[in-house]
Amino acid sequence: MANETDDQAPVTSPETAPEATEKKEAPKQRPKVTEGLKIRAVIDADVVKGLQIINGGGAIALLAFLPVVLDKPQFRPLANGVLYALLIFAVGLVFAVVHNRLRRVCSNIYDNYDYRPPPGRLWKFEFKEPTPCAMSKLFMWASLGAFIVAVVVVFVGGWCSLNGS
Repeated sequence: MANETDDQAPVTSPETAPEATEKKEAPKQRPKVTEGLKIRAVIDADVVKGLQIINGGGAIALLAFLPVVLDKPQFRPLANGVLYALLIFAVGLVFAVVHNRLRRVCSNIYDNYDYRPPPGRLWKFEFKEPTPCAMSKLFMWASLGAFIVAVVVVFVGGWCSLNGS
């Protein structure tokens, strides 16, 4: 008994067909991960940690300080400043987390476009880099700004308490 496939022509897969091997292009080479790219990634991670430390640390310090000023009526403006600053520090922490998430999205966009992504756009604003990257920077600066505003709010509350306002 002869095998049924003996009479048929050999079967070729699309990968081994002669025309498929001729048209096959060399795979795209991804840019090398340079030492500078690795260093920038570490710096970005440290920036996020720093934003979380300054806003979270400020909130923890004020939470520890709050019971001292809540019981004294002469420190009511300072207590109000501390409460507002706690809210501002919390917003600063949220901004830091959003910045971190957008930074990751930005990194993925750069990976997908072989480190040459198209510029971004948001409403009428055009950016030199993808929109998530620009927004990440915005949230980074907003987180730092929240810290500065919270410190000023506590300072003004303390100043008003000293002046009896």
